[in-house]
Amino acid sequence: MDMLHEVARWSHIAIGTLAFASLWTAGFSRKGSPVHRRAGRIYVITMGFVLATAAVLTGHAFVNGQWMGGIFLVYLLVITGTALWMGRRALRFKGNAAGYASGAMPLIGVLNILAAGGAVAVGIMADQMFIAGISAIGFLIGFGALTMWRKPPDHPRFWLKEHIGGMIGAGIATHVAFASIGLRQLFPEAETHVLTIWPWAAPLIIGFAASAYFENRYVKRGAALPVV
Repeated sequence: MDMLHEVARWSHIAIGTLAFASLWTAGFSRKGSPVHRRAGRIYVITMGFVLATAAVLTGHAFVNGQWMGGIFLVYLLVITGTALWMGRRALRFKGNAAGYASGAMPLIGVLNILAAGGAVAVGIMADQMFIAGISAIGFLIGFGALTMWRKPPDHPRFWLKEHIGGMIGAGIATHVAFASIGLRQLFPEAETHVLTIWPWAAPLIIGFAASAYFENRYVKRGAALPVV
């Protein structure tokens, strides 16, 4: 099991580095350009491997009796996987809001609500209110998915909003996981306020700001539609 854990851990780090690079490349390239689309595809593929290795690491935490850590890792897996799934799914259903909101959407909603509930419990038991607070993301995703399932969006560019939100949401969760968990492993002695709070807060602030900017530009103001 230790050998599997080490292989998964180092694979997670190596592939995660490529995922980071492709995410930022897609973010800074012209929307709809060949570079943007190619980087986006690489990001989705590499994130699939990142989630798979993260699942192995999560299982290792449970096997070793680290139940609270394991539950929180499950939460991160769920919200990251959901954001990635929704962002990619939006491209498949550009002209079909009902199709986008159907299928597994209600199941995804319930899964995120349950995972968020677990994160709240972990935050309270560990006396980490920030962890409990960050569970709000899972609740928002979950109830948002259920609402969308009952009433599909009617905005003609709904898919663009969902794509932007999904990709940036996956990026936020990825950065939070690295900054809050990865940095602690790299710098175990650095238990400072900066290393415990800002790694959580910075990706959220930057990610939500970027999402608001792109949504306002491409969805609300109707800027030239990217070819994706």
